[in-house]
Amino acid sequence: VGLAPASGIIARRPLPPPAPPPRQTERTMANMEVDAPAMGASPLASRVNFQLFQQAPAGAAVRVGGRLAAAEGEAYTLATTDGGSLRVLSLAGPPPADATAGGSFVEVVGTKVGTAEMQCTG
Repeated sequence: VGLAPASGIIARRPLPPPAPPPRQTERTMANMEVDAPAMGASPLASRVNFQLFQQAPAGAAVRVGGRLAAAEGEAYTLATTDGGSLRVLSLAGPPPADATAGGSFVEVVGTKVGTAEMQCTG
């Protein structure tokens, strides 16, 4: 049978200090390009993957992450993070040159217009 210490206090180890929050480097921040006027004019968009995009109603404001492929006319193809493929129609012209080069990860903000098609707003 175990006995408690005579004082009735059980010794406890102190907790380790909390981990510092992750920091973004200046280089990472410099690579991020945001079209602030377009973002401010658009409704609050839900972040979705391809599966959730397909479940969203037409006209829904969405944000989809993935990699852009070269243009097919005025539309681009977005390979989504979960293996889907969306046709992205652009309102504001072509995306920045580095968005389609080298497999850069992008987040496209827009409105769902079809089962696998969205109209870009930012």
